Amino acid sequence: MPLIELGGTGIFASNSFWSIVLGVMPPEEGEPKKQIMEIIRKDETKHKIEGIMRLTQVADSITKRNDFNDENMYDFTYAIRQLIRYVFDDQKALNALNGLKDMYIDFITEYYYHSLEFGKKEEARKKLEMFGEILKEDDDLCKELAKIISYKPLN
Repeated sequence: MPLIELGGTGIFASNSFWSIVLGVMPPEEGEPKKQIMEIIRKDETKHKIEGIMRLTQVADSITKRNDFNDENMYDFTYAIRQLIRYVFDDQKALNALNGLKDMYIDFITEYYYHSLEFGKKEEARKKLEMFGEILKEDDDLCKELAKIISYKPLN
C-alpha cells in the first residue's frame, strides 16, 4: 500500500494516518483549497473507489486501537468530511465510502461508551455535537451521531 510505504508502519501507532488524508484534501476553507479539491474530484470513479478501499483497509487496523485522543478523533472526522466532498456527485464512489463511514460510526460509538464508563458523558456529548456540525453535509452521519447521543441503554 502506498500510504504505508510512504509513512512506514509508524502510521498505525500515531495520528499521522488521517493527517496524510487531510494533507491531500485540506480541510481549511479558501480559494486555493477549493481549487485543490476541484482538481482531485476529477479523478476517475475507479481511482476514487480504489483509494477509498485502501483507506478503509488501513483505517480498520487503526480504529481497532481505540485511540480516542482529540487529535485522532477530529482528524478522522475531518477526513470523512473531505472524502464526502471528494466523491460528491459520484454515486459509485459514494457507495464505496459507506464502509469507512460505518467504521467511523462504530469508532465514535465506542468512544461514547468509554466516555460514559469514565463519567465523561457531557464532554462526549459536546464532541459528538461538534462532529455532527463538521459532518453536516451528510444527513445520514448526522442522524447516526444524534442516535448515539440519545440511545437510552448507553445513557
